[in-house]
Amino acid sequence: MRSLTFCLLATLSITLPAQEDVEQYLLTDSLEIESLIDGNALLGKGEAEKKPDVVVTTKLGLMGKQYSKLGDLNASLLSAGYGEIPDASLGWIFGNQVHIGERLSVGTTIFSNVLLNRFNEGLTSSSKYTYISFLMDFAYEQALGGLRLAPGLGLGFTQNYLTLQPNGRDEMDWDDLYLNDGLMVTVRQVDFAVSTDLSIIFLVPSKTAKKHHITLKAGMIFHPFSFVKAGVYTSEGNSVKLNDAPSLNSTGLHFMLTWG
Repeated sequence: MRSLTFCLLATLSITLPAQEDVEQYLLTDSLEIESLIDGNALLGKGEAEKKPDVVVTTKLGLMGKQYSKLGDLNASLLSAGYGEIPDASLGWIFGNQVHIGERLSVGTTIFSNVLLNRFNEGLTSSSKYTYISFLMDFAYEQALGGLRLAPGLGLGFTQNYLTLQPNGRDEMDWDDLYLNDGLMVTVRQVDFAVSTDLSIIFLVPSKTAKKHHITLKAGMIFHPFSFVKAGVYTSEGNSVKLNDAPSLNSTGLHFMLTWG
């Protein structure tokens, strides 16, 4: 009996310290794992905080455009009895803008005078000038008090259309179609477009997290060369090339007011 008791005591004396060592090891190991997890979480949080905010907005607005390259076209129209194209026109704007962080923004802009222009009557016939521009915009925003200034650059293309018809012609007989008497005709030219501008951006307070902007932009759009030369336009594109045609280039100053 004494020998049995001695064996139990000896076993306990060996087992208890070993158990304490195991428990201490497990505790230490669990603390290291927990600290490692917390460290990774903090690292991930820090990396997430470093990523710039990306905000996408839709912009709508109105614009005014001053043409500077239509002198030869107007001289030709006037000599043939057609109405002169006005030096300026009103247009509309639509597009999307992606704001990356506090400085950089990239977007797409479509602007045109479609639906806002009209025929201009001359001595015998009328003319109407239409443009549709598509640009990829790049801007760098800088805070200035409660405003932001953003110099910008745009690249894209412009389609210019000149539509001619006799004064007051709203309908015609079928026989006139065969005789080619007083038909309406449209001429199209497609140009590469480059724009430079400066924007003043007003931030509009909002109850939601999304910020709204009112942007006033002034700039110049250039058309250094043409993708498609002037030609008679049909549903399938330019069908008849026009030799020695004056340029339909819509280069000029523009002023834009947008909400986004």
